[in-house]
Amino acid sequence: DNEILLKLLDEIKPKVFLEVGVYHGMTSIKVAKHFRSNKNNGFENSYILSMDTWLLDIRFTWSGIKSKHQEEVKHHKYFDMQSKSGGSIMYYQFLSNCIKSKTTDYIIPIATSTQNGAMSLLSHGVRPELMYIDASHSNPDVFIDYENFYTILKPGGAIAFDDVGIPSVKAALDKLVDRYELELFRTHKQGYIYKAIE
Repeated sequence: DNEILLKLLDEIKPKVFLEVGVYHGMTSIKVAKHFRSNKNNGFENSYILSMDTWLLDIRFTWSGIKSKHQEEVKHHKYFDMQSKSGGSIMYYQFLSNCIKSKTTDYIIPIATSTQNGAMSLLSHGVRPELMYIDASHSNPDVFIDYENFYTILKPGGAIAFDDVGIPSVKAALDKLVDRYELELFRTHKQGYIYKAIE
């Protein structure tokens, strides 16, 4: 559902766009290309912070002998990638994709966990105007992420969320909406909220 993201980009014209949960970087790259092609329409100084561990650590968790997801890890294309010395090479695939798409001048990778990344943004006073969150869907991760990144979001900004139909994601998003009395706008599998200007 790129329509939501493009709508929010053109509406908010963020200087700082934060993607949380990047995988191969397709969303960050798409946003970077949008910034470039519209640089004279309010995106002159815009850039992207792409935050992910790039470890694909859920692969290790789900492949455990007691995991109900063991077969899914063996056969799902999401987990089908090379590793080196036992670790994912997803970060290098992300960098390669950025180089091939010629978007490295817009994208700043932040290789860290979401909790550490959120605290780092707070520590440096970085408050993105627009965020796209597609990180861990597990409890309590998703609850903590939504709370942390909503706190960091610049007033007047927006957060778009992916996979809002997944029960844990829906529960966390409903909790955030109720706690802060927000209005949730939703499409098929995505949703977004605005943070009021203080």
